[in-house]
This record gives sequence, structure tokens and C-alpha cells, in this order.
Amino acid sequence: MASPVATGTAPSLSGTKVRSREPSEHLLRVRTWLRRPRLDAAIARGLGRPGDARLALREAQLVEPRQRGRLARRLEEIVESPTRLAARGSRAPIDRRAVEIARPVIADLVLLLRSRQPVEARGVALAWSLLTDPLSPLYEPDERGSFGGRRLWRQSLEVLQALRPASAVQA
Repeated sequence: MASPVATGTAPSLSGTKVRSREPSEHLLRVRTWLRRPRLDAAIARGLGRPGDARLALREAQLVEPRQRGRLARRLEEIVESPTRLAARGSRAPIDRRAVEIARPVIADLVLLLRSRQPVEARGVALAWSLLTDPLSPLYEPDERGSFGGRRLWRQSLEVLQALRPASAVQA
């Protein structure tokens, strides 16, 4: 079979844009991906820097339906029975008593994340922090009179409030 280039039937590249993304956009995406933990921490703290393209891109990524679904699945795994989690590998042990206390709030988080309602990037970043921070009350063993259950309930409630857009909170 003859090559399209050899036969002259290959599409002309002169004057047409072959790729929809420019190299600078690719570079922005790579830099954003490499700095996700730092950007997520800044978003969770509520640091807004107008004109920061990486921060804006990361905020947009956090509120995408796919990211929200991943987060909702992870939260659902947390509230599932301990036997299912035990088979999942070498994850940090979950404080089951704390999860039982916070279960209603965590269920509300999952519902909001799965809904079509808009959510704030700060709330998504806080929810990921709740799951990934080793000092989170989610992983804190309820020993020596710890108040892990109350802390997890309180922090989950803060995440839920941070997820809701400011206009929805005031209404």
C-alpha cells in the first residue's frame, strides 16, 4: 500500500493547527500535576492568588465530576465494614468508633459530591486532606481518652460546609 505522503494525499499541515493544546498549556498541566500537594494545601487554606494559572487549573480539576466521584468512592470505602477494608492491603488502620460517630456527616459528604450541585474546590481539597493526612482523626486510634470521634465529626462537618458554594450557604 502506498504511503499518503508519497502519493500526495496526506493532509497539509501548513497553516492548520494540528493539536488543540499549545506547548505552554502542556507545560502548565505538567507543572500543576507535579505541584498538586502544595497547590491542594494552598486551596484548603483558602489562599487565593488572582492570576495564578496553576492554582486556577488545580481548582478546576478538583471540582470535575471524575475527581468528585473518586473522592466519594474513597469516603464510601471508609464507612464500609472493616472486613472489606482489611482485604484491601496495607492501609493505615481506620478508627472505627470515630467513623461510626461521623457516619451521618460523611454520608452527606458523599451525597453532595455525587450530586450535580456545584461545589467549592476548597471543600474538595479539605476532604482529600481528611483522607490523606496521617494525623487526621480518621486514622487516630481512639486510645487514652482521645476524642477522635468528635474531631472527625467536626472536621467532616467543616468539609461539608466548605464544599457548599458561598451563595448556597447564605441562602
